[in-house]
Amino acid sequence: MSEVGIILGIVVIVVVAVADIIVRLRIAPRRRDKFLEDLLESMTEPEPAEQMERMPQTSMRLDDSLAESLIRHFELSATSRHVLAALAFRTEGMSEPEVLSAVNHQLARQRRRELPAAVVRKIVMILMGADLTALRQGRIEITNAGRHLHTILHARSTAAAPASAFASP
Repeated sequence: MSEVGIILGIVVIVVVAVADIIVRLRIAPRRRDKFLEDLLESMTEPEPAEQMERMPQTSMRLDDSLAESLIRHFELSATSRHVLAALAFRTEGMSEPEVLSAVNHQLARQRRRELPAAVVRKIVMILMGADLTALRQGRIEITNAGRHLHTILHARSTAAAPASAFASP
């Protein structure tokens, strides 16, 4: 093989590698957002209405252990807490981009990575389905139930903060 052939082969390899890197940088963020959206979608499939109708009414009553479990769930769901907190301080509600901005601002203050719009939108939709938020005149607002949940979560987190300050490492 001649020197020109070797140089041409190296140039082709470099061009292919650079093209691969460029393609991966353009496609990877979209794939990650799509993956997160699909993951949330699979985790939040709603129960069909007919299954809900067949459930006995006695199991529909909310007991204390279930209420405690649901509150613990929201304590562990940081994105839901961030959305509720952002909406709790805005009585006039927020547009979807404002909610996204507020959630990502809270994450940036905690030095955490920002979330894509699809993830925050899905959490807002879940909160709407649970009647914790509502869409009124094009703005997302927290409902009384959502405000009550936010108050409970805030009280529990501030009560836990002093206790953890005294815990030994």
